[in-house]
Parts: sequence; structure tokens; C-alpha cells
Amino acid sequence: MINPVERAHEALAKFGVRQVDIWLIGEPGAMPTLAARAANDAESALGSSPSAIRDRIAAAAPVFEGERFGAPLVGAAGAFGYVEFFNAQKLSLGVAAQLEAWCDDIALAFSAQRAAHDLESPSRGSILVADDDANIRRLLLALLERRGFRASAVGNGADACERAIAEHPDLILLDYRMPILDGRDTAIRLRSDPRTRDIPIIMVTAQSGTEEKVAALEAGAQDYVTKPFEPEELIARIASHLRWRSLFAEPEAPAAAAPATPATPPAPATPPAPAASSAAAPAAVPAAPPAAPAPVETGEDALWLAASHAEQLGRYADALNLYLEEAERAEHRSQYARAAIAFRSASTMAGRQQNADLSNKLLRLSGKMYLTLAEDSKQGNDISDAYVNAAKCFLLAGNLQLAKKSVSIAESMTSVIADDRPSSLS
Repeated sequence: MINPVERAHEALAKFGVRQVDIWLIGEPGAMPTLAARAANDAESALGSSPSAIRDRIAAAAPVFEGERFGAPLVGAAGAFGYVEFFNAQKLSLGVAAQLEAWCDDIALAFSAQRAAHDLESPSRGSILVADDDANIRRLLLALLERRGFRASAVGNGADACERAIAEHPDLILLDYRMPILDGRDTAIRLRSDPRTRDIPIIMVTAQSGTEEKVAALEAGAQDYVTKPFEPEELIARIASHLRWRSLFAEPEAPAAAAPATPATPPAPATPPAPAASSAAAPAAVPAAPPAAPAPVETGEDALWLAASHAEQLGRYADALNLYLEEAERAEHRSQYARAAIAFRSASTMAGRQQNADLSNKLLRLSGKMYLTLAEDSKQGNDISDAYVNAAKCFLLAGNLQLAKKSVSIAESMTSVIADDRPSSLS
């Protein structure tokens, strides 16, 4: 393992300069951090700002300015760091050449270490990036591929829908503002298509306010990040949603189950057939649990009854899936209050399985349904109650910003409803 601090002190001793700074970045485009500093005069430390170093890393060219020399650390995937040398007197061209050669040597060492780390990480899934900014697309592709994901990119929402159908990625990173079809309309189209409705969406927004984020959730996105985003946070959110999705990836029913009802029944004139079928019947009966059977109603509440029954039997995973199915059906029918309660029930089932991450996500979906209900309702009291319930869900899920926004709107609604007296004429 290469130690940047040791390398900085090595350069300080070898070249007799006043100070050596080694800067590194975790991902392309990210803000660099000072990985090591070695100085002969620590009380009067020199150095550049992180933003200035980021610009020099992006330029990927040495800088020679009298007493200061800087050189980028460049690997196979591009520049990933920067080294600055400060001297008490003006540096000669010969010394500058030696400093640049030293930077090339440690860049090779760092690059080899990073490549070995990347080879140890297997593919973590496929990601589709939709963003109209070519620079953002390049940055995200480099970031995702470096972290072990397979990634592809498009420049607008219409292409994103077509690519999602063709490739069926594990997750979609969707820019909110794009030409042809913006992020909100793209998410709605993806959610309405049976071929893409199960793909998680993370919306990337340029706004730090609540309105655009809420709109992203209402359109069908599971999560959002704001630009400029922190690479580590983005990767963590992607990994979290992929883990969540894997919980619902159930194996297909075995093909052998289909022939239970044979296409060509035995000839009716054969006498042994009834005896054989009656002998087989007792063996088939124990396959069903003797406990109270699941409800067989096919009406409006069939899923609720089945989920409740599974919950009573302690089959929390089955209950969770049934509540989710009910929530999705209710949302499709614009029954937002019913969908919110179903998501909340599914969150409880996830909590009983000790899956706090999934439970919080389902709470956020419940909050999203209450927000949709508030916008859809025509009655003031109902709107206020919906915002209050949304706030509770977001608060329990740890999303304080959305909780505060919902509470603020609810309080405003309450004050408007309460102040229904005519103004004084005096």
C-alpha cells in the first residue's frame, strides 16, 4: 500500500525544497483532498485551494512559476491527483525536470494500485445515464465504470425510454431538465410501461429546493440527488437501491408446475384411471398447509385480506410483497390514500424483518402518496391532513427537509381554513 505521507517526505528530503503537497481525488470531477503535506517550515505553510487544484488536475499539464512547480498525477483513466512543490528560491529547469520525473514515477505506482483494486471488484450491475450535458455523461460513465458498474448513456428522455426497453438496466440515473422529454415526463413514461416500470430511478436535479424534488418523487423516482453531487453519496445511493431491488427479485416458478393439469387427459374408458387418481389424491393433500387457508376473494379487498392473513401467520416477506402489490394497484387507480396506507404497511413488514433501509424507503413512498393525495383533493381539511401524514412518514424515514416542507404547508392550510371570519368593517 502506497503511503502519500511517506512519499511527500521522501520528495522533501530528496530535492531539498521548502514544501511538498500531494493532492488526490476519489473520482473524476470530484473536489480533491490534501492527502499529504511535508514542509521544512510548517508555521508558514503555502499551498493552493482545492478548487484551483481541481482546475489544474482537469488541465493535466505541469505548471512552472518561479519558486513553485506543480505536476498532475496521470494514470490510464486520466489525471487523478496533483503534486505541488514550493522552494525558497527560484527553481531551475533542471530541477523542475527532476520533479516532473518523480511525479511520473509515483503516478505509475498509484495507478497500478488503483487498477489492482478495480480488478478485485466484480460487476455490480448495469446503469443507464440520461443527461443532456456531455461533460456530465462522461463524468458519470467514468465514475460508474470505475466502481464496477456497467454503464451506458443517452442525451434525452426519449432516447432513455427506448434504451431502457432495449437494455433493461438495473437502475436509471435521470436528469430532471432535458430536451425532447424532460426527467419528470420520462419517469412517468417509464413507470407506465410494463417493460420498464420495475426499474429504479434516481433523479438528478440542479435545484436544491423542495418543489423539484417532490415532483421527481411524484413522477415515480425512488430517490434524487442534487448537482453538484458528491460521488461517494451517489454511489452509496445507487448501491442501496440495487440492494432494495434485489429483495423483490423472486425466482420464476419452476416449469414442472405447469403440467399439473395435463393437456391430454387419460382415456375415460380405462377402468384403472379412477383408482389411480383416488390413490394419488391423499398424497397431494398434505402439500397444502393445514392452517387456516388464505382468503380466496377476488374483489377489491382480496390483496388486503391476503396480506393481513400472511401477516397473522408471521410470513412477513409474503405480506410485504402483497402490500406492495396492493399499493401499486391503488396508485394506478389514483386511490392515493389507499396506496399510502399500503406502502406504510409494507414498511412495517420490512421493519419486522430487521431491514431498516427498506422500511425507510417504503415510508418515503407512503409520504409521496400522501403528497399526491393532497394535490388531488378538493377539500381543505383533507389536504391539510394529507400533508400532516406525509410529514409523519418523511420524519420517520429521516427525510427532515421534506417533513418540514409538508408541515409548513399543513400549517398554512390550517390557518387559512380556521380564519374564515369576514373582515371587520370598522
